Formats: sequence, C-alpha cells, structure tokens
Amino acid sequence: IKCIRVVVAAKVILRDIKQLIHPSAILGVRINGRIIRPELTSSIAAFICLYSISLLALSWVVLTEGLDLVTAVTATISCLSGLGPAFGTLGPMDDYSALADSSKWALSLAMILGRLEFLTILVMFSPEYWRK
Repeated sequence: IKCIRVVVAAKVILRDIKQLIHPSAILGVRINGRIIRPELTSSIAAFICLYSISLLALSWVVLTEGLDLVTAVTATISCLSGLGPAFGTLGPMDDYSALADSSKWALSLAMILGRLEFLTILVMFSPEYWRK
C-alpha cells in the first residue's frame, strides 16, 4: 500500500468522525490544499479492502502448511508489497525453498497481485474490457 493511500484513508476516517460530530457540515478530504474527489477516495477504500482480503486469504493458505502466524503473515505481506525478507523462519538469512508447493503458489500469486496491483488484474479479467 503506497503512503499516499494510507494518508488519504486516514483523512477519510477523520472526516467521517467529524461528520458524525457535525452532521450538517460539508467536509472534504484535502491533500496539499486540493480536495480529493469522492471517486478517488472510494477507489482507495476498494484497494485497501482488496489488499486486506487478499492478505488474509493468502496468509491462511500459507498457515495451513504448518508455519507459525508471524512467518505466514509477514511472508504474505512481503510478497504482496515486494519488501524482501519476512520475519520468523523466513528471515533475511533464509529462503522460501522449504515451503510446500501450495504456499509457493499462493506467495507467487501474492507477488503478481502486488506488482500489477489488484484493480488492474480485476479489469484484465472483466469481460467488458475485452469487448471491442
């Protein structure tokens, strides 16, 4: 998740809290003094949801192979984000060769999703994209 997405998500949360306090106020999310369009904020929310769901699902696949929670989750985060080594038994001095094939497939999918971004892949597999 890129930093700007985290900043926008945090500002949306703060705006929603202010909106609860002042229901009739018209509030916008501002970045560098410019108001962010609602379509962009909903796109960022969709991306964060997809990222979280993918993180949970792929971590669960890796967990079923018998790895501990820290290793499974950090390996998945590492592959989704392109960060490098994970924590636990897959630290900087180890590699992923000891993992089962299903875990390697899941983490390979995580690398592809993280590199190409989720919404791009969803667009690629939608039938409307390939028409015309």
